[in-house]
Formats: sequence, C-alpha cells, structure tokens
Amino acid sequence: MAALNTLARARLGTSGELGEDHEVTTGRGPSVFAAGDRLMFLRNERSLGVKNGTFGTVEAVTSASMAVRLDDGRAVAFDLKDYADLDRPQSDILTAPHGIAPGQLPLPSVYFRLLLRSKKATHTP
Repeated sequence: MAALNTLARARLGTSGELGEDHEVTTGRGPSVFAAGDRLMFLRNERSLGVKNGTFGTVEAVTSASMAVRLDDGRAVAFDLKDYADLDRPQSDILTAPHGIAPGQLPLPSVYFRLLLRSKKATHTP
C-alpha cells in the first residue's frame, strides 16, 4: 500500500493539487508535507481541539509550523515543536468506509478513484 500512497501523492502533485514540499519532523520521523496534503492527527491535544484520528487538509506548511483545515471546518495552526504527532492517512484508512478490506484493492485505478472521491467529499475551499 505504501507504493500506491506514494503514486497517488505524486499524481496529485503533478495535477497541481499540492503545493511545494516541505520536510518536517513528525513523531514518526522525517516526512514531507505540502499544502493540499491530507493528514491525520495521532494524539489528543486539547489546546488544538483535535483527537487521535482527526483528519484535515494542510493549508500551509513550513519546516517549523503547519496550518490545517479540519474536516469539521475548523482551522488550527501549530508549531511542530509543540505538536508533531501526525501522519498521512494510509490507503487502508481511506478504503475502509467503502467496505474494502485493507490490502484488497483490485486495481490501482480503483484506489485513485476512492482517494479522489474521499478528497472531494471532505474538501472545503
């Protein structure tokens, strides 16, 4: 699934849906994020109003900070030195609501349709 995730992100980048990549240090190690990336918060943080499993879309990112539009419409901004427990949602998370077991995608094209459908359904301008 990691290869499909990488391929999907590359496709979104070439279509202009992602901004410039910025390397950030997360709780899971170095990662690259850009405006337009989907992410998932991995730890409850009362000051931000997020819980483990909260999803959002990156609106702005630098190597030191991030601004995210949560799926409920709220905007949060934070320094990565204060909160870095985040990651990109993996394909098995994106497919679960569609009744597809993790690792059971029949074709990469199905994954891309689900990824784009998921992004459009939660995207707020």
